[in-house]
Amino acid sequence: MTDSLFLAGQFEIAPQGQVSQDYVIVAGYDLGTPVPVTTIVAGMMLDGDRQSGLRTGNKTISLPVVITAPDRVTLSQMTDDLMAACNVPTFTLQWTPDGGMPVIWDCYRATPKITWDERLEDQAGGTICQRQLDITCSASPFGRSPLAQTVAASQVPLLLDEYNTAPTGAYLDSAVSTDPGGTSAQLYPWWGWSNGVLQRQTGGTIGRNFGSATDLSAYVKALVWVRHRPGVGTVTLNLTLRLNIGTTSVPKWVESTTSALFDHDTSTFSPVTFPLSTAANLTAVVGYQIVTFIVPPSGANPDYAPVWFDELYALGPASTRLSTPHGAVLSIAGILGSARTPGNLTATSPIAATGMLLHSPPIDQDPNLQILTQAPPALGMPMVIPAANANFSGTYSAVVSVAPAANTAHTTNLKIEQTIGPNLAILDVAQGGEASASAGNFSRIGAGTIAYITPGLAGSVGAIRLTNAASAVTGVNAWGVQIGFTNGTVNSGLTPITAGIKYVAQVMVGGGSTSCNMNISLGWYDQNLNLLSASTPPTSLALPGGTATAVWTCSGTAPAGAYWASVRVRNSNTVPASMAFTVDNIQIEVGSVASAFVPPIRIGLAQLSAPWTGTNPAYVVLGEVNLPLTIVEPGASFVIKATITDSEANTYTDLMLLDTTGELVLVNNAPVNFTTLYVDEPDPQYGIGFVTVDYGGQGRTTAASVAASALISGGPIALEPGTNTLLAHGLASAPSVSATLYPRWQGERSA
Repeated sequence: MTDSLFLAGQFEIAPQGQVSQDYVIVAGYDLGTPVPVTTIVAGMMLDGDRQSGLRTGNKTISLPVVITAPDRVTLSQMTDDLMAACNVPTFTLQWTPDGGMPVIWDCYRATPKITWDERLEDQAGGTICQRQLDITCSASPFGRSPLAQTVAASQVPLLLDEYNTAPTGAYLDSAVSTDPGGTSAQLYPWWGWSNGVLQRQTGGTIGRNFGSATDLSAYVKALVWVRHRPGVGTVTLNLTLRLNIGTTSVPKWVESTTSALFDHDTSTFSPVTFPLSTAANLTAVVGYQIVTFIVPPSGANPDYAPVWFDELYALGPASTRLSTPHGAVLSIAGILGSARTPGNLTATSPIAATGMLLHSPPIDQDPNLQILTQAPPALGMPMVIPAANANFSGTYSAVVSVAPAANTAHTTNLKIEQTIGPNLAILDVAQGGEASASAGNFSRIGAGTIAYITPGLAGSVGAIRLTNAASAVTGVNAWGVQIGFTNGTVNSGLTPITAGIKYVAQVMVGGGSTSCNMNISLGWYDQNLNLLSASTPPTSLALPGGTATAVWTCSGTAPAGAYWASVRVRNSNTVPASMAFTVDNIQIEVGSVASAFVPPIRIGLAQLSAPWTGTNPAYVVLGEVNLPLTIVEPGASFVIKATITDSEANTYTDLMLLDTTGELVLVNNAPVNFTTLYVDEPDPQYGIGFVTVDYGGQGRTTAASVAASALISGGPIALEPGTNTLLAHGLASAPSVSATLYPRWQGERSA
């Protein structure tokens, strides 16, 4: 075997001294070296310069080629053919070293130079004619494999039921849905009296058999969007999966989840998650059922309690802080080569929509950076990025996804705050005048209503007040308030903490309409917003009545896996009818002894705003923001809080903070609904490849450009060797992504 150089797909050229050929490269050839492109900034105060930049420029290839022909006419023709092959915008050069693997460089129009030498051109009586042609060209810095590599991104939410047809046990409702114009399943469970006791409804069940077995073994939990009529009580959902096991002809129902409690009264959809069983074999799931239990409020009259279900998903192992029903930060592993590689990406969503987004962050971005955050269920509720995920460094484009309420002129506002200080609590009702004052940031435990009131206790601007329903509550810990709201997926106002660290919490309470004993404790949640445990409350405390106030404290060490904390104030004896109390001056800090109350200190504020119109779900690009807003000392922790407000009653799904030095493809308001987006590697002579969507449902055969509806920034999406992260987002649902690429190498190919 010999070295081989294949030029323009036509000319086989071997180095001198190997098998005799018509075209031979002689000593002095140079296959070139990639040229790093950096920006040099001269030091103003100190010696030396700083260099930055990760780009690599083209290399220069020099090929002295000796052409051998039997006569002068043939020599002229062969020379002309070789020059013509290089006198084009782009051509290829494939190099295969002896015993090695082929690698291809994309080359640009060459500059040939003929060395005229009559002695070479007329040898052996004119039977051997030779001429040297020196070919110099610019080439792409990295050689690529002639063989494509196809990789798939990690698991993203798998749509199990869209509820576009009625499941067993429920009605189809076209007036209520998570998406405009969509449908949901409506269940009508009733509850009433039995032997003088108010009973929960135990017969409310919906379900569906799948057309074929579905493998859920790689998924860790299920998620369904739920809505119920406010005031009907507490809803408990229990999900079971129907499995095809062994050789039995009858599929078996297997309890594969734990129950999920849904106790947040709401007139909008909220997600409820079920951890999937690790003991059951979920490789062949053929159906599911959800059993609904209603626990009515104390003293309520018998009534029906409608519950709506929409979009049941199976979720992969990604953390919910980096995964939502509409998007996920994916992992693309196993990229071959030693150099950055542009790819051909295919993103497919189970639900058609007019928009999709793909973003590849810069190589030096912190992999834990929270660039995707699910929006709370209501406007004005803050989204929190804790210190562990707030290591921003650069300029970021703020993008939100939204489902418009009407075809009117909209204005979306985004407030981004950076806070620092000993008080880690996110909610600052004592200061008032901001979105955190909303009662929606607090979870009601048991019956009653939560309201933001002014003024607060001890002269503060505002506070939160909980009022009981008409009947007394007898169960311990059955009534109270949790500072912060979560239902297993949505996070609003929980405090970011670190496992293994001891924390102390304090609140000011007062305004009780009558005396009642209460307790205070810390609740610990993992990063997926699942409750891990709670601290042991101190001795039962008497609630001050009238205008009296008291400061209550509790402490505890965050357990392994803890990521968020909440403070819970609950009853420790019977709660009288029409009971009420007020919570103010919330503080959580590191240590075991509470210090004087200090509101979270805001050290940075940015406000973005963008007008837009439309009736369909869309992306709104709000502008750019430099993060962090204020530089802090190394070791000092801070949090980022983002709040969306709107001129209309629009529903926002996600907030994305996208590094402007990364690569972005954002398709918005495409002329058709589509399920598949293609983002192609550009031809060597172009900077950007085709961006198309599947118009006709037949794959690439019916794909057409949506460049007019696309925002493309940062160049073509490229993948680094090894493992990459990629944000994939859809207006209707999270897309799955696969990539086909030709791995690149710095020098010669090795795999």
